[in-house]
Amino acid sequence: MLGAIRTGSAVDWDRLNLAFWHPFGPYCGLSEEAILRWKSKEVDTHRWTFWSFAYAPTASKWTSVLREHSAPIHILCSYSPKAKDPCPNEESRRATHYRFLNESNDWRPMSSIEGHMFVTNRFKRRGRATAFKITRVELVHPPVTPAVEVEWFARGKEQWSCRKLPTRGEFLIRSGGKAKLRPVCAVLECSSPYLAELQSEE
Repeated sequence: MLGAIRTGSAVDWDRLNLAFWHPFGPYCGLSEEAILRWKSKEVDTHRWTFWSFAYAPTASKWTSVLREHSAPIHILCSYSPKAKDPCPNEESRRATHYRFLNESNDWRPMSSIEGHMFVTNRFKRRGRATAFKITRVELVHPPVTPAVEVEWFARGKEQWSCRKLPTRGEFLIRSGGKAKLRPVCAVLECSSPYLAELQSEE
């Protein structure tokens, strides 16, 4: 049974400070709605879950910005109606272990989470993936284009950029820049410690 999706948005766009930008679309044969319902059910079951994305070796550089932040951060999921599933016929693999980026280097088995949290990814990069720790899933309907300009954190240079927000990849953003945001169809609440690394031994 799929979970119900909350409709609306807890984001006060005028007060948006720190957030993540996440390109969102169909994946491994699942529609956007199916993904949102699946993750919403996971949150209802476990109070939180992982939202995985492609392995980002430099994601740990985000922790230098997040270190002094403890409140939940919003993840803005792009509204991309023309996005195509990059792997419609490919099966994803299940995560077997996880570790939070700003905590211990020790891997924890996914089975240690009560109820056996179900988190998948293609795990194309060294059998690993990166993930947000999310505690809420909200559908934004109709999609909105936030009237706020931002700057985004370039992990390679470890500095903030006001250039146009790239179309691929996840980015930590903050208000006060000149880059315009694209339409948003869903908002996730990301809670401390925010980021994790996943591993699959399947």
